[in-house]
Amino acid sequence: MDEQPGTNERLEAALAYARRGWAVLPLWTSVERKCACGNPDCPSPGKHPIGPLVPKGLKQATTDGEVIRRWWRAYPDANVGIATGKLSGIWAVDVDTVHEGDLSLEALLQEHGSLPKTPHSLTGGGGDHYVLVCPPDQEIGNCKLAQGIDIKGENGYIVAPPSRHASGFEYAWEVTEHFEDVAPAEAPAWLRDMVRNRTAPKAADIPEVVAEWAAEVPPVPLPAWGMALWTGERVIDASDGQEKARSEAVKVDRSETLWSIGRALHSGGADGPQIAAALAKLDEALGFHKYSTRRNGFSGREYNRIAVKVLEERPEPEGTPRLSLSGAEGETVTLSEDGESALGTPHRWQFIALPDLVSDGPVDWLWEGYIARSGITLLIGMWKAGKTTLLVHLIKAMEKGGMFCGSPLSACTVLYVSEEHTSLWIMRRDEFGFVTDRVRVLSRPFQGKPTLKDWKALVTEIVWAVQEYQADVVFIDPFATLAPVMNENDAGEVTAAITELQKVTEAGAATVLTHHPSKMGGGEGRSSRGSGALPGFVDVILEFGRYDPSRTDDTRRVLKGLSRYSETPPEVVIELTENGYVVAGTKAETRQSDREEVILRLLSNTPVTWKALLDAWPTDSGIVKPSRASLLATLARMHDLGSLVREGEGTRGSPHKFSKRASKPDSSIRPDSSNSPG
Repeated sequence: MDEQPGTNERLEAALAYARRGWAVLPLWTSVERKCACGNPDCPSPGKHPIGPLVPKGLKQATTDGEVIRRWWRAYPDANVGIATGKLSGIWAVDVDTVHEGDLSLEALLQEHGSLPKTPHSLTGGGGDHYVLVCPPDQEIGNCKLAQGIDIKGENGYIVAPPSRHASGFEYAWEVTEHFEDVAPAEAPAWLRDMVRNRTAPKAADIPEVVAEWAAEVPPVPLPAWGMALWTGERVIDASDGQEKARSEAVKVDRSETLWSIGRALHSGGADGPQIAAALAKLDEALGFHKYSTRRNGFSGREYNRIAVKVLEERPEPEGTPRLSLSGAEGETVTLSEDGESALGTPHRWQFIALPDLVSDGPVDWLWEGYIARSGITLLIGMWKAGKTTLLVHLIKAMEKGGMFCGSPLSACTVLYVSEEHTSLWIMRRDEFGFVTDRVRVLSRPFQGKPTLKDWKALVTEIVWAVQEYQADVVFIDPFATLAPVMNENDAGEVTAAITELQKVTEAGAATVLTHHPSKMGGGEGRSSRGSGALPGFVDVILEFGRYDPSRTDDTRRVLKGLSRYSETPPEVVIELTENGYVVAGTKAETRQSDREEVILRLLSNTPVTWKALLDAWPTDSGIVKPSRASLLATLARMHDLGSLVREGEGTRGSPHKFSKRASKPDSSIRPDSSNSPG
């Protein structure tokens, strides 16, 4: 049945975008905060293509009106996606306020200047999409610009108004004129440069490594082919795996380059920690680390994995041909000298056809999303933030299981290795009422800093205890003090210590390490103190800190998770009460609630504009002054929920004004006669 004119605003919007030359595609919508695709655990509710309509996804995005009408006749409630890149001639800056993208954007704008007038939409999740025209001389790729800010370019797409977000709110354009009258602007030079520096490198862009540095590192002599890769004189082409001269403008196969160097180092006699540390230095020296797509920034994990696998490879018979790569002029470059080999024996590994692959099964969670059996969790917490208090409550809950901080918790047998005196654990035992033998403590195993030999002996004892007591989880608190690491910035020392802990996970127990954060902070997964080898090796990273560091009276804490598992909540705010820890919601939800509380305190019965609210924002409230976009999104939400009154048309001549639903007059804020758009 044909749609009736004016009855499907999403179809009308899709057709309007197509008329502008923007290719569109249908996306699943959300129903009651769940994706309409039918998957209750959908990782991208309301944001991914409708498979029955566009089985090839983004490749089928189109401006063909008849095709678009056919799609929305089949799925009238479909959300609208707009392809970015050359297909539509546009790209977008995606600001995610959940991950503090609004703060990152404000910092960038303060440093570099404002963005030009351009189509700008408010997402249903409180974020922003800024649509810009593609520059003729630059390909815009998909990349992460800053914390909470992603770039949507070639082979990307954005969700467009009036699509419905999983939160229940709709995407909307923020414009003072009719949307179709606002043309995408060119990005300022500083923004284009930032994006250019974060897209895949070309071989010609890789800087040469200075001779002094090359002579110092790696720790063993490299064969000639290895040294050529090491110094960047040759690279491996991403398109076909062939070796190319550095001067050729080809994309770099970073992964194969690292693997080849790892094999070269092994053939020169390097051990595992040396290989891992050298690969990290190579990655940084050649600039590859900037362009890595490693999930959650687990760089150290990758270097360690390469080192372990390289060391496991068995030598081939003398004279066995090595992997050969075609050089720039077609010559053959053999990756073996004097019969040395870095590849494994043929048929050691088996390639399995995709239809024959069998699942490893679900993750065996002890504490869902946070602690997995046979996995390693790193808990990073600032001094005096309550990290030990959290852990004591956690192990107490592990005696019986149930729910903890909003996630299911299995009953567990716990081994706890602690640097603290026995007297403190006696006090905790009496205070919390530990009465079973399911929690066992080893207090201060070393007098002073242990050697690697001492550490190995302790790990051996832990493995025995895991088997003897059938322990489920082992806590090492803190790792920096108990491990044989004299220099926390030394990747080799850190790698040697944490690699030993694999014996614990192989015995079937989860391992939880506590650590202090870096004084300088860091990006996702890099907030821990010392070498990146530590966060890079683990499976789950938990960052625990105060919700508001400036307020010592605030009992709320933020538990932020980074993980290779989809079950790990990215962020949750918890609060310690008389009944233990309770969940207050996500940081975004808590921040939203705080903002709404301040807004209601400021509002009176006299209507005022958003600008008046922003100007009157109390600096002593403890609540960070929101950006314009965040404030407008909050006001829209409060209006939809009926907690405030909105009047005006949202134009320059008639801006939106807001007031409290109250019966008696008040004068919290004087009326604002500004014509700023609401």
